[in-house]
Amino acid sequence: RKMAQAKVDIDYQMSPSRWSHRMGPDEVINDHCATVKKLTDEALSRHHHTELCYGKPNEIMTLYSEQPITAEFDRTIALWIHGGMWQALSMADSGFPASPIVAAGHALAALEYTIAPEGNLTLMVAQTQAALVQLHSTYPQASLVVAGHSAGGQLAMMVQWLDWSKHPTLTSKLVGLLSLSGVLDLTPVQQSYANESLQLTPTEVAQLSPLLRLKTGIPPLTLPVELPLHACTDHETFCNSMVWYRSYLPLRNMNQTRFDSFRLTTNTGLRNWAMQPFACML
Repeated sequence: RKMAQAKVDIDYQMSPSRWSHRMGPDEVINDHCATVKKLTDEALSRHHHTELCYGKPNEIMTLYSEQPITAEFDRTIALWIHGGMWQALSMADSGFPASPIVAAGHALAALEYTIAPEGNLTLMVAQTQAALVQLHSTYPQASLVVAGHSAGGQLAMMVQWLDWSKHPTLTSKLVGLLSLSGVLDLTPVQQSYANESLQLTPTEVAQLSPLLRLKTGIPPLTLPVELPLHACTDHETFCNSMVWYRSYLPLRNMNQTRFDSFRLTTNTGLRNWAMQPFACML
């Protein structure tokens, strides 16, 4: 019985839709999906956009900018990685942060990666890193920020463990990470309903959990990291995580406790809010 209750508790913690005080679980998910789709459609109609391949034909990103950009582009490109518990959403829903970033003279690349069950987490991390490398190869003068929400926040954080010896010129161009409700420890994910599709292995939990990986040593490249605190954050877990991160990395976290995880994310599409988390990096 205790094991069954523990499973229920973990599933609850892995279900941010059940934490929202605005709506019920199904309503908040439907509202989030409708909002990101609406904002993405607006960005597609308002801004220049083009697809950039970073590997196989299905490994692509949509690049949003004010006008076509060339290899001489020297502003910032934000690589945005969608959430969805590594098994939902896509690039087609991920252009919603573009408008305020493009309006400020920068660009946004919305990433398509292979979600579960077709893809495993090892592949997703490799795809995120490959997309970053491709952006730098195509636009070598641009500064780069990697940002993501929830599952995408975990993928963004794992950029720190790219093999930098193979990409020496990239180190000076990657200026920061933004993790919105990012999952820092995959241990509870492996024990939850989410693992039915994700099928995490013990090795993946150890190697691809930013918090666990950090405890084994400082990453090869330390970057400014921003971790906004939202209304549904487990404060004890969050504060413990921050103690570890501040021990090794430059870290800034914004208090956004008036928003739940979903509203925190869709706010990135609003001009008067979006530049707050990006401001120190763009």
